[in-house]
Amino acid sequence: KCAVACPVDCIYIEKVKSPVGKGFRVDGFTIDYTKCMFCALCVDPCPVDCIFMGSNYDLSCYSRDGCIVDYAKLPLQVAWGQATLNPTAVAESKVLYEPVWVKGEPSPFQFVATED
Repeated sequence: KCAVACPVDCIYIEKVKSPVGKGFRVDGFTIDYTKCMFCALCVDPCPVDCIFMGSNYDLSCYSRDGCIVDYAKLPLQVAWGQATLNPTAVAESKVLYEPVWVKGEPSPFQFVATED
C-alpha cells in the first residue's frame, strides 16, 4: 500500500509468490531517494510500520546508486530505526579514493572559447 500511495513512484517492492500456500514473500524493499520528495504520504498506509520520517537524513553520496537504499539488505536493527550505522563506516564510505583533480595537472574539463 505504501508503494501505491507514493506520488513519485520511488518505492519498489520485489516480491516472489510463496511456494507453500497463498501469498507472497518480499525479497526487496527499495527507496530511491533521488526521486523521494519526503512528503510522508507513504508512512500511514505502510502495513508493517517500517517507514517513518526522522528528524535528520544525510543524502550526501558520490554516485546516484548511493541514493538508492535497499532496506531488505540492511541489518534488521538499522532497517527498523532501532540502531544507527557505525559512524566510522559511514565516514569511510564517503572518502574519495581518486582525487577529482590535482593542482598542477591539466584540467579534466574541456573549456570551449566562444566568440562574442
